[in-house]
Amino acid sequence: MAGKQRKNRATRTGAQSGSGQSGSGAPRRDRPGRRGGGDDREHIVRGGRPASGSSGGAARGAAAPAWLLPAGAVLLLTAIASSAMLVLQHLGGLSLPGCGPGSACAQAAGSVWGKVPGIGWPTSHVGLAWFTALLAAWIAARGRLTALIRGVVSVGAAGSLLLTAVMIAGGYLCQYCLVVHAANLLFAGLLLGVSGRAAAVPARGLRSPAVIAASGFIVATLLLVIVEGATRRGVERDDERDLAQSTQDIIDRTRARSGTDGAAAPDRSLERLSVPIVGRWRQGPAEAPIRIVAISDYQCPDCHRVEQELELILAEIPGVSLSAKHFPMCSDCNRFARANNFNPHPNACWAARAAETAGLLYGNEGFWKMHRWLFEQKGSFTDAQIRAGLAELGFDVSTFLAKMTSQESLAPVEADIEEARSLGLVFTPMIFVNGVELRGWRAVNGVRRAVEALAATNPPPAGPGEDRPVLAFGKYIEDWRQEVPRIIQGGTRPWVEAAGPEELEVLVFGDYSEPNCREVDARLRAHIGDRAGVRYIFRHYPMSNACNAQLSGTIDRAGACIGARAAEAAGRLGGAEAYRRMHAWLFAQTATITEPLVRSGATSLGLDPDRLLREMDSPEVAAGIAEDTEAGRRAFIRGVPAIFIARKNVFRWSLEGLPVLERILDEAMPR
Repeated sequence: MAGKQRKNRATRTGAQSGSGQSGSGAPRRDRPGRRGGGDDREHIVRGGRPASGSSGGAARGAAAPAWLLPAGAVLLLTAIASSAMLVLQHLGGLSLPGCGPGSACAQAAGSVWGKVPGIGWPTSHVGLAWFTALLAAWIAARGRLTALIRGVVSVGAAGSLLLTAVMIAGGYLCQYCLVVHAANLLFAGLLLGVSGRAAAVPARGLRSPAVIAASGFIVATLLLVIVEGATRRGVERDDERDLAQSTQDIIDRTRARSGTDGAAAPDRSLERLSVPIVGRWRQGPAEAPIRIVAISDYQCPDCHRVEQELELILAEIPGVSLSAKHFPMCSDCNRFARANNFNPHPNACWAARAAETAGLLYGNEGFWKMHRWLFEQKGSFTDAQIRAGLAELGFDVSTFLAKMTSQESLAPVEADIEEARSLGLVFTPMIFVNGVELRGWRAVNGVRRAVEALAATNPPPAGPGEDRPVLAFGKYIEDWRQEVPRIIQGGTRPWVEAAGPEELEVLVFGDYSEPNCREVDARLRAHIGDRAGVRYIFRHYPMSNACNAQLSGTIDRAGACIGARAAEAAGRLGGAEAYRRMHAWLFAQTATITEPLVRSGATSLGLDPDRLLREMDSPEVAAGIAEDTEAGRRAFIRGVPAIFIARKNVFRWSLEGLPVLERILDEAMPR
């Protein structure tokens, strides 16, 4: 019987391999119950030998093991998930731990390898589209792909090896990128190893793996293009709005200070800088109608772009002066960067000191020569490069290097850093025009357009003595004023209901275990007191993956989930009043919040401890916390406390004990 079956299979195979006729010479007909081409598919599924003339050149081999399909899918899903997180980080919809400014992730994204050459398309977008397409093809082909796709996967694996080597050489090991590359390499090994020994699927028709992969890649890319375009347009709208508001503010304050057009005297209540902002090194006249001060970092890409714009402004628009000051994002000389373990531009301090040395030795002209050379080098140079550059600029190498490594070159850089921080600088560049911060400089030709608008008003020449910008205290308040109100998803529980139309809403997303949240809560409640017309709302955003699905990476702050669950359970058992009592009690605890601690405090709050702990484990409590964290995601929460006053985000609320938060509240309070 076995021999007969083998003979029948051989007969069918032979019939397919010749002229398409049976051994008797009669035309072959499909047997009942089979569709056309059914023999090919049956042989592939059973691990038999496909016809030698099959379209796509199917490989010889046995059936794939049952675990191959899910194993490959898991690896591809891992690559998709990590790529998606990088895409969301790029689009601003997610704040990944370890991926802030200056991090390894940021350096990887900002490098030449972070974008596709020629089109500037982010590499993470390409990865997400490709892995999604490949997963679709992998599932459709049941774990066996064509030789064509195997070749593409091999090229992709080589790309992962290259990009991993580049990250290692550059010293920026982005953990999310490494996960993508590791998953990709493991998948390639799986495909070229185990799957390579299984029979391949012939590439035939619209359902072939190659067509599915290509279609999936195109569709995913088009969707990313749409999302990227919408995100970019939103950012551009914000930049244009900021530029328009800031330009008008510069014009109004320039008129007010000069007393032209009957303008009212400026409000100097927040202008507490005792000396004007003026750089040591200047291009243009000492007295000018338009005076620009740029605080920069030679390794900052945005600074480089703005510097090119400023050079054109000086060359083409009369009556403009430019002063330069330093804020290197480098822990070598920047104590604020050092305190936060923040070192995105490791050569920026030496670059700033090189510029100062050129000024000290060769005056104003020497400074600007070195300034331009440093930006051409993007602030990065080796010992050999700086020596060659000094010789090219006509500077004495040994004298220059001796001065550059002395305290004399460091002191002015440190002074600029302190001044910049007093003005509220967080990131570079920071641009001032006639003593007023220019926001919206990211807009296309933003600095030039602001200068041209100001020049059109014919401002009188003046020295820098009148240019006294507000300090950080005033800037933080102004930052809040300029924010666009956000619509934040409301709650469904009585203790998180949004404020009514006649009320001021003060909203905080926070964590009961976080000291800064404790401070913010205390200050807000003390300042609001019993004032009518103000509703203070606290929403959960615990910093722990155990109860906050919106967090990326491994975050597990002790007591975070227990605190949120205790407050939520108290509200469910005793209503808004019980919630408020538990809220205050939780923030009063300085020890780590634990279930035994909550149990011991429940009685004093008028709650049954056993019922409270049972309720803490209920699905309803988990759903309430999830509702808040999802609202936080939609509001682009990047950390806690996240504060919204009058639906405007308060980005910076703390400044060396000064009442920034209280001043914003006073301004927002109903009159």
